[in-house]
Amino acid sequence: TPLFDPFISAYQVGAMNEGLHIFKNPVIGYEMISLWINYQQANEYNPPHNHGGDISFVTYLQVPEEIVKENEETKHLHNNPGPGMICFDLGPDMPMSVTRVGKMPQVRDIFIFPAWLQHHVNAFKSDVERISVSGNLRFKEIDLATLHDKI
Repeated sequence: TPLFDPFISAYQVGAMNEGLHIFKNPVIGYEMISLWINYQQANEYNPPHNHGGDISFVTYLQVPEEIVKENEETKHLHNNPGPGMICFDLGPDMPMSVTRVGKMPQVRDIFIFPAWLQHHVNAFKSDVERISVSGNLRFKEIDLATLHDKI
């Protein structure tokens, strides 16, 4: 899917710039291994989980203003990601550490992250529906051992 190419390239460059050696062999492409649509309604949440494959993504098609407003109205009540936020869990809670990042998505936002990264979606109470599309990708790598045997 050529539409993903710039995002995947940026992800790979970012990983390499951070010193993350996430690929054993040169990557020659990727394939979509799953794709689904999420219809989230009031009081529904998605508990902490991760995915198969190498990369996961979510993009938002519909984010009702009521959810954004609900989140804004509750910010003063807690120090955690609020209603309707997607949360990325970076490890166990520890003193003096940031272990969770929450984002309030907007229409057309796309979040691309390692498939192994725990994440969850907070419930909201507004009587509306949020629609997102999620999927998982697997990188195609050149098998250098097999290639070497053929030479």
